[in-house]
Amino acid sequence: MVDILIDEAGDTITVRVAADLAPLFPDFDLALDHTVVREGEAQVRMRAWMP
Repeated sequence: MVDILIDEAGDTITVRVAADLAPLFPDFDLALDHTVVREGEAQVRMRAWMP
C-alpha cells in the first residue's frame, strides 16, 4: 500500500507506506501480522531571498 496525497491549499504532501516484515523473521512460525504502516507529512515553505 502506498498513498501520496497532495493538499494544494495547505501546500502539504502526505505519504503513507506499508511493508510486510515477515521475510525478516523466517524462524518465527507465528500467525502474526507483520505489516508496518507509517505516514509522513511535508509542507512547502518558500521565502524570497534578497542579496
